[in-house]
Amino acid sequence: MPTRLRLRVASNPLARGWIIWPILLLVLGGCAPSAFHSDPQPTATATLAPTPTATPRPPSVKEVAVHEAVTGIAVTPDGRVWYGHGSAISSLSPAGAPGPSVTLGGPVFNVVLGPDHRPWAVARDSEGWMLARVAPNGTVQSFHVPNGYQIDPDQVVAGPDGAMWYLAHGLFLFDAKGHGTASSVIGRITPAGDSSQYSIPQANYLGLDFFLRASGAIAAGPDRRIWILLTHMSCVSGSAGVNCQDDASRVAAVSMSGTVQTYAVPGLAITAGAAIIAGPDGNLWMSTAPNPAIISIAPSGRMKVYPLPAGSPAAASLAFGPDGALWFTTTDGTAIGRMTIQGATQGTVTEHPAPKRALHGELPQDVEQPDAIIAGPGGALWFTERAYAYIGHIAPGETAVSEVALPDTTYPTSVQGAIVAGADGTLWYSRTLFNASAYPMGGGVGLITP
Repeated sequence: MPTRLRLRVASNPLARGWIIWPILLLVLGGCAPSAFHSDPQPTATATLAPTPTATPRPPSVKEVAVHEAVTGIAVTPDGRVWYGHGSAISSLSPAGAPGPSVTLGGPVFNVVLGPDHRPWAVARDSEGWMLARVAPNGTVQSFHVPNGYQIDPDQVVAGPDGAMWYLAHGLFLFDAKGHGTASSVIGRITPAGDSSQYSIPQANYLGLDFFLRASGAIAAGPDRRIWILLTHMSCVSGSAGVNCQDDASRVAAVSMSGTVQTYAVPGLAITAGAAIIAGPDGNLWMSTAPNPAIISIAPSGRMKVYPLPAGSPAAASLAFGPDGALWFTTTDGTAIGRMTIQGATQGTVTEHPAPKRALHGELPQDVEQPDAIIAGPGGALWFTERAYAYIGHIAPGETAVSEVALPDTTYPTSVQGAIVAGADGTLWYSRTLFNASAYPMGGGVGLITP
């Protein structure tokens, strides 16, 4: 807020006189005869000293060590962060102090914020796959997925109907000729435990490559439908192993009553590694891999393809910035991209190279996940840097990427898991630490205060 300067006249009459008399003399002097007019005197030009500018304070980082790999984080409205690790869901206060922790009967694969503003975990125990909700009093409600289906941990989202929606898959089976099929369903579970499942029309549609997980290719659309990228894999078992090829992947939209409608992706073969988000323009926006493109999807299912520049890697995570543009990371972690979505320059892509680092140690294939990006405090886009101990950020209008160094560890590889907005303009991130043999040695949950 700009500072307002006020002139206050003292209540003491003498003080008021000392202010009024000089003003009267100046007025009378201006009306005096010319005989009393003196020659103008040279006036000195005042030189104002430059106002010192404060050096911007670098963001502060506070990280809490975790003894297992961190598997998802979510921030509740009270500013507390919840994260999965091993068979537990733990929390930290907005100041980073340890909070409530609950243990489940099996490993936790992801943690997401539910429609009830509570953390929900994707987990598995002796009874099968489940969604586990942490109640405000710290108790856990577990809802198992019917029919033995396996939840895709990255394909879970809060729906506009107050339920959690997920994509799940049945067993992957081969026939006598070596051709593989698997059934997939889209399901919903309410906080009260009501459960429903809806079959996808094509029996062997898969929401993921069984060897590389998709990265969050699910979103609640502005039309009150759940949108999911479905990767249709034709797999053949042979002497060299199982060979899977993309076969006419589609996008599915599911109404709140369970009606499933699918739409063909025009002219592109798509495998795992894509993302879908709802845009401010009323459309869905999707990144594709391995063909580098970004696609806008109207609620009617009409799609428009925007190929990325020649030689560019595929886009990975997506986020809309305060400038109304679509920002994205790349699947190889080399650049941060920006694409206009409206106006005469619609589809124009600008890429900002990310700092180059030397990777120490090997990165296991199952954690080669695309970098996450979100619109954070200060109007900047904040993103994780896969396999490096840094969090990057860039504001609209800037050309260079800035970084925040994370605490040093004794392990060579730091794999960034997620980044989410916290309370009062803060950010939370997670990472997993690997030794030189690519074995997970633990992780960390950190708080960034810009």
